[in-house]
Amino acid sequence: MSDALPVTVEQFEDDPPTVTVALDQLPHTECDSSSLFLSPERADALAAALTSKAADARAGRIDISYTEDDDA
Repeated sequence: MSDALPVTVEQFEDDPPTVTVALDQLPHTECDSSSLFLSPERADALAAALTSKAADARAGRIDISYTEDDDA
């Protein structure tokens, strides 16, 4: 699976970092307002990406950082 998954670590100012999944950008998946449909292989890949990004968040490695001035 060479498709990069849209999983990032984001942080707004001093809030704790969050692991974010852009559901509308997940390749080879279907989702509606309450369910995400994945093949077992895609589920494994997403689980690995989430675990990796959770470790990044705990280590302070932030992909996207927002500040109050970003809205201006």
